[in-house]
Amino acid sequence: MKKILQDLKNGDIIIQDVPKPKIKNNHLIIKTNVSLISIGTEKTLLSFGRSNYLDKARQQPEKVQQVINKIRVDGLKETLSSVKSKLDTPLPLGYCNVGIVEEVGDNITEFKKGDRVASNGSHSEFVLVSQNLCEKIPNNVTDEEALFTVPGSIALQGIRLCKTEIGDTVVVYGLGLLGLLAIQILKADGCNVIGIDRSTEKVKLGNELGIKCVQSFSDLQSLVNKDTLSMGADKVLITASTNSNQLLHEAATISRKRGKIVLVGVIGREFNRSDFYEKELEFQVSCSYGAGRYDKLYEEQAIDYPYAYVRWTEKRNFNTILRLLGNKSISVDKMLSSSVELSNAGNIYDKILNDSSLIGIKINYSNNPSRKAKIIFNSKFKSSNKISLGFIGAGNFTNGVLLPKIKNLSKEFDIDLNTIVSLEGLSSTNLAKKFNFNASSTNIGDVIDNDDINTIFITTQSDTHADLVIKALKNSKNVFVEKPLCINNSQLNEIKKTLTNNNSARLMVGFNRRFSKHIEFIKTNLNKHSSKCLSILVNAGSLPYDHWHHDVNVGGGRLIHESVHFIDLANHLIGEQVSNVFTNSILGDKTNDKFTINLSYSDGSIASIHYWANGNTRFPKEKITIFDEGNILECDNFKSSKIIFPKKTLKKSYWSQDKGHEKLYKNFFESITNNSELPISIDSQINSTYISFLANESIMGSKIIQVSDTE
Repeated sequence: MKKILQDLKNGDIIIQDVPKPKIKNNHLIIKTNVSLISIGTEKTLLSFGRSNYLDKARQQPEKVQQVINKIRVDGLKETLSSVKSKLDTPLPLGYCNVGIVEEVGDNITEFKKGDRVASNGSHSEFVLVSQNLCEKIPNNVTDEEALFTVPGSIALQGIRLCKTEIGDTVVVYGLGLLGLLAIQILKADGCNVIGIDRSTEKVKLGNELGIKCVQSFSDLQSLVNKDTLSMGADKVLITASTNSNQLLHEAATISRKRGKIVLVGVIGREFNRSDFYEKELEFQVSCSYGAGRYDKLYEEQAIDYPYAYVRWTEKRNFNTILRLLGNKSISVDKMLSSSVELSNAGNIYDKILNDSSLIGIKINYSNNPSRKAKIIFNSKFKSSNKISLGFIGAGNFTNGVLLPKIKNLSKEFDIDLNTIVSLEGLSSTNLAKKFNFNASSTNIGDVIDNDDINTIFITTQSDTHADLVIKALKNSKNVFVEKPLCINNSQLNEIKKTLTNNNSARLMVGFNRRFSKHIEFIKTNLNKHSSKCLSILVNAGSLPYDHWHHDVNVGGGRLIHESVHFIDLANHLIGEQVSNVFTNSILGDKTNDKFTINLSYSDGSIASIHYWANGNTRFPKEKITIFDEGNILECDNFKSSKIIFPKKTLKKSYWSQDKGHEKLYKNFFESITNNSELPISIDSQINSTYISFLANESIMGSKIIQVSDTE
């Protein structure tokens, strides 16, 4: 299938062949009939993409600060690599889609195959969309009219925040797509509406819709004073897009005392305090389509808000706009500036930047799009001695760390990048092109059941790891899985059983830190016959409450998802069996991401892993310190390390972080090529995973757990 993307480095428009998305729970796959180019939104993205790096930075000062902080903590090389990785990832365009339901995921009863629906799907021949971001189209609404469902909901949400009443005088700043929809909704709501825009064509169209519209601020002031007896507008809705701060000043000037200004568009961020102070004005920013936007429980898991308490969700706003379109309270006939076929859509974007009269552009789609789940880019000859790789998962880690490191190793090993899989197909296709894979797919079977592939890398969400590992092992594949290996003991037992039944199976968990040059330096200088005191401090950083890492059923919680790294590192450095585990955390901490894991070992050594998410990014993320018979060994964020002996100090430092990723992958490939032992024994990998479960059990029960009692 074809999809419209934008190259963030230069702003170029790409019409890319990608595999058809894979259905998932609470989602629909929709075959697109038409989609709408929303000129305002997409023009902003286009302008950003075509800006130089300096202008990009000026437009996102908060991102610049994040980059500066990352340079201070992680180093220049790591930071530049991360920024480049982000800019190398094309952005899908579009959010106004109309089509026919092709597939229905589990847990859906509202929709069926063949339903005609409007959604926030992108410009793509097929889209995968949450059921809470779709709405059935009534028979009396055409596809062309339904295209305006989503932008109409954006305008409607801004109006709801205005809390207008019949008879209110409302000024709408900006008569683009959102503004023209807003003035009609407000008119239907019984308001006295005045619009303003610099474009002659848009002002003319507003007037044709029966709304008083002007071009100049002086004319606006005159109208507002006339209609309100000089009291000022009750509400101002801003749908314009500009970097200027002047617009907010004007909005405040024409507002009455205790009036309200709601921002739907994008404007300058600075305002004059006296404008708001003297009139005691209220200012609010609207969030897209309505309640539920950016709430993963609502959008991804389809958990609705109680109707009695949250009356207007984004889905209910979709429904309202469709009803208004059906009863002709909203007219959109003159808001479609032109129409274009998908194959020619790239050409229309050049006009968007230069033609201010454009409002909305319809994209038409083929009746017979490709339904292939796999796209072939190369058909390479595979020699018998090659390490032929399949990847399941194409996220940021795969893009920014894993594949660049493996690319470096291709000079030493005969590596074939065969197939990469992702759920929606876009990310896998981007990486397939970037790193020269043979194919991109949305079908896991194209990797697991592929006889040409002998080694599989798994970098998906944590809850999928166990099932994928077991399937891959049963298919006699070498398996590399990012941590954690699994998220509960039941899954671990199934993996152990599979390993027992497949003696030749080769499994490697991504415990990379023990392969860092700094850790190897420290390990070499440890006293092998002493008890040690080890401390690992992790400045983990906070994550939103609804982040999937926190979900015990998806990410396992941050203790299992992330601290297993540090449990494995502690086990490696001390080199003995853990005898007991005790974990304590901040009382009442709902996210369980501020805790200390205390490990006692059979030789008397102790380790404390301090995993705290309440710090800030200006402080280094990780620090390891070991007290060992008069010696102190330290690793500072994997950038430098030192060993303080009683009479001398040894130091190591590098220009960039070395967390051991490349060395781990190299050792793994060597074990495959030479049919030798794994870089980390299976028993050690399973033990680190098991100890993380005990640490989690300890925090839940606030108790010390004796490992011998659990085996």
